[in-house]
Amino acid sequence: MIIAEPPETAVRHPHASLPLTALGGRTQRIALVGLLAVVIGLASLAIVSTRSASRETQKATDAASIASLYQDARFYATRALALFDQYRIDRDKTVGDAADSVVAKLQHTFELLSRIPTQATTSAGLARRATAIVAMANESDALAASGRPAAATRADQRADAAARLAIGDLSRLEADAHRDSQEGLVEIRGAATRLGYATPIVLGGVVFMALWVCLVLVRDRRRMTSLATTDPLTGLPNRLGLANLVTRTLPADTDDPGARSCALLLLDLDRFKEINDALGHEYGDDLLVEVAGRLRKATDAVGTAARIGGDEFVVVLDSAGADAAEAAATGIRSALCTPFTIDNIELSLDVSIGIAIADSRAPELHTPSALLRAADLAMYAAKEQGGGHVRYTAELGMRVSEKVTIVGQVRRAVDRDELVLHYQPQVSLDDDRLVGVEALLRWDHPVRGMIPPAEFLPAVEDHQLIDRITHVVLTKALRQSKAWQEQGMRIPISVNVATRALLNASFAKEVADLLAEYDVDASLLCIEVTETTVMRDSARCAGTLNALHDLGIRLSVDDYGTGYASMAYLKNLPLDELKIDRSFVARMTTEEQQRILTESVIELGHNLGLSVVAEGVEDADVCQALHAFGCDVVQGFLYSRPVPPEEILAWSTSGITPVPVMVPAQRAGIEDVEPAR
Repeated sequence: MIIAEPPETAVRHPHASLPLTALGGRTQRIALVGLLAVVIGLASLAIVSTRSASRETQKATDAASIASLYQDARFYATRALALFDQYRIDRDKTVGDAADSVVAKLQHTFELLSRIPTQATTSAGLARRATAIVAMANESDALAASGRPAAATRADQRADAAARLAIGDLSRLEADAHRDSQEGLVEIRGAATRLGYATPIVLGGVVFMALWVCLVLVRDRRRMTSLATTDPLTGLPNRLGLANLVTRTLPADTDDPGARSCALLLLDLDRFKEINDALGHEYGDDLLVEVAGRLRKATDAVGTAARIGGDEFVVVLDSAGADAAEAAATGIRSALCTPFTIDNIELSLDVSIGIAIADSRAPELHTPSALLRAADLAMYAAKEQGGGHVRYTAELGMRVSEKVTIVGQVRRAVDRDELVLHYQPQVSLDDDRLVGVEALLRWDHPVRGMIPPAEFLPAVEDHQLIDRITHVVLTKALRQSKAWQEQGMRIPISVNVATRALLNASFAKEVADLLAEYDVDASLLCIEVTETTVMRDSARCAGTLNALHDLGIRLSVDDYGTGYASMAYLKNLPLDELKIDRSFVARMTTEEQQRILTESVIELGHNLGLSVVAEGVEDADVCQALHAFGCDVVQGFLYSRPVPPEEILAWSTSGITPVPVMVPAQRAGIEDVEPAR
């Protein structure tokens, strides 16, 4: 602030033409210019000092690098000399190779030195000397090999002298380089002192750079977080992003009935694997991108979509109950079931959706992992029913838990050898002669007694444990066949194998090994497969069936009529037998349509050159009708229930006579619901 004196006391100065206000302004300008000059000077000093320090640092660094290279060269030269000395003693090729390797490293070190302008001439001379020394060593080697030890010794002495002289020169050059490096360090200290005057500028730059680095780090952190939580193909949240989303969406109070709920829909694209395998991953990726686009469009208004891997997608619905979740699932299926067009190829998909809802009625689902696991169980239930959507319930979870429990119990049963086989006779309708038996699996439970296969096999049919069970059944059947042969009876045995067995390329060899182990004729074994088994992967199944047929094993299609195998598949497979399902046989005398179908199947089998077996025969009228239609073989309760192996011989020798028909409550044995699969 400028204060003016009173006019009467104002002092007139010779240079009073400039008022005090102008003087003050000029002072401010001078101060500003001076401050600017100081800043510029400090900046210039910082620049000059920095450049000087940089030059001296570079010189010291170069000197240190040169010293290090000469040190390496001296080490390699000394090592090479030691190896050459050892080689002259025993002429071991391994030692010679090691020496050559060390010389190569020495030459490489000289090459690095030659790239430094101040050392180019020196390093070139050293490289030539090294080459000459190697030549002397090679000359010695050649002289020794030609039987001239004295000449070889002289060559060795020359090479040794030259090498030691070179090592001395390398030591001197290393010392000179170290001295230059130390002198450079002294210069660096001086430059550092000068650089201290520029500290404020340097600090300012450091602060500025620190702020800039922080901004960059924040930006990169956001970018990395986005990459870590986003699927790179579709741009949807990935599994980690889904977990974060579900955590934010889950209701906070699990005990409050009025708290909002969270629904999670897990989607699996049916037939996607077929498209991906048939057309290639490029089409598969494009299809997934299209699916993600439709899914995002269908769910933007109600929730968030994510892709958690492969062809599995998830939709999270905030504040959605069962009705809203099922409505969303219906809309999603409608959007995804419309055909896709990729590169002018029309592709169709179906989708199986599992729904899990976290609300006050399901406190066990209030974690992301539990909610996803529940949706996964519901999704597989949807796949088992052929598509659509299924909502997770406690009952569904209990069934799955029971299935897991059964798998563990069956595994222990296999380990304890609690699985046994009963055999149901197969009788020729032409002469009432025993022509074979079907092996039927039972679980001889230590507490519950005999358990039929329908109560435990469905739980393990898609589990790898079924492979062990199939092996157990085949082993027991062939062992029993061998025992019957030793008792004078050749009884063919039919065994129904699991789908996984036919998809296993080594299954035929496994059967062949068992036949050889128990010395059983292959013609006494009949492998039964279902239509569904053959159609699941017809190409792989056909390969296994052909290999089994080549062994001489008979092949049978079980439960014919309940699946969807065409006549073309039956004609192309190496089959020997066709078994009519019990559902046709049981009603053929009371329902005209079933009678016609049964007669047609028998005629079809004979036209294909197959023997026809009817199972589930429990009525004499049915048996008589089957005989009239030309059926070859029957099995069922009319003749015998499945019995332990020791009863088969007694049954066959006592005469084959149909027994009176029993109502289910009168049956003493376990009904043959399903064979061993």
